[in-house]
Amino acid sequence: MSDISKWIISISGMVIIGVLIEVVLPEGKMSKILKSVVGVFSVLIIILPLKDFDFKSLSFSNTSDFVIDEEFVEERENEKITLVEKEVESNLELNGYTCVSVKILGDYSGSELQITSVFVDIANIVLNDEKLNIDKYTNIMAIIKASLNVSEDCVIFYE
Repeated sequence: MSDISKWIISISGMVIIGVLIEVVLPEGKMSKILKSVVGVFSVLIIILPLKDFDFKSLSFSNTSDFVIDEEFVEERENEKITLVEKEVESNLELNGYTCVSVKILGDYSGSELQITSVFVDIANIVLNDEKLNIDKYTNIMAIIKASLNVSEDCVIFYE
């Protein structure tokens, strides 16, 4: 029988003894004392096998078994970029430019999104009545610059 099996049997036996003591003894001062003694013995039975364990043999320096799933990381980054795209589209809608599609090309090198290009599809744009006689490119550019903190060179319009 292995050491772990003996240890588990000891814990099980202690639990059974504790239950029997609780069932057999009536409530009172003696019962409380015996429950405390059983509790102390239970803790000792659980802790004692640990004294023989060789903690020095544990080594956390070999991390070659861990592999980063690059595909998973890329999926999460794409999801973050999609959320940013939806936020920009929402900001455009709030300012009266509906059916505008935004596509962001960027990289999460570090903790912050580094945007390289922003493609704005205005082929299906729907303008409110008050937006009909204004320069939509300038206004959309201003909204995108404010939302993403990018330069005008990064923003590309297409219809």
